[in-house]
Amino acid sequence: MRLAAYDVVQIDVCVHPSRPSRTWKLRRYYQPLHPLPLKVTIAAKPEDKKLAYALRLHVFCDEEGHTHSIQVDAHDDEDSTIHFIGVDTDDQDKVVAVARCMVDDNKRQARIGRVALLPECSGKGYGKVLMDVVEKAVEARVDSFVLLEQLSKQGFYEKCGYHRVDDEVFLDEHIKVCWMRKELA
Repeated sequence: MRLAAYDVVQIDVCVHPSRPSRTWKLRRYYQPLHPLPLKVTIAAKPEDKKLAYALRLHVFCDEEGHTHSIQVDAHDDEDSTIHFIGVDTDDQDKVVAVARCMVDDNKRQARIGRVALLPECSGKGYGKVLMDVVEKAVEARVDSFVLLEQLSKQGFYEKCGYHRVDDEVFLDEHIKVCWMRKELA
């Protein structure tokens, strides 16, 4: 989702090979129909992290059948890890989306993972807003983002600007996953 009112696009048009091309400047407007009631923040307090873990466990374990013991790991407590929570301001600040971002300053790369969204919030644009905020929060420190995501979610991540690294598919427990990457321009 674009937050700017518009951007300017320059188009060069050649009407006929024997005539010079014309340059037009067009404005593309990006006005959301209504602002999304999702507020994404960094989970800095222990109670915010507990809310993030609870949502992850609900989505990954209860909804998708993953094992509880591997959903919260040693990476969660590393200094380079940032946790994000998205709350629905229309639903009494209920936590509906979470993500984890591990930044490697030496490689100038961020690994986004543990992205979870309540099933009833799917299709509302919350996932895109969450990804945009996560990327914006660390983009000054990195040149690229990587993620190991469910093959079934590939279309969503492609819409966010990611592409498959290769054709390899792995099994994470019983779910097919693939590596995806996004380079910053």
